[in-house]
Amino acid sequence: MSEASVQDEDDASLYWIGENGKEADNGVGTDFHAISNNYVSVTPLQIDLTKYNEIDTVSEWLQELS
Repeated sequence: MSEASVQDEDDASLYWIGENGKEADNGVGTDFHAISNNYVSVTPLQIDLTKYNEIDTVSEWLQELS
């Protein structure tokens, strides 16, 4: 498994998501296909872990505490 993050030459953190290992899908248009054909793969990601259906509940708790 690869390290969770490494530092590049400018001391910026680089992250891997998931385990390093055998390709799961090497079809055209996939990251694995790009890498196996000596291309760079860049995938824009957005992580939003907000549990929107619980916002009202948490708001009520906070109002009760204030």
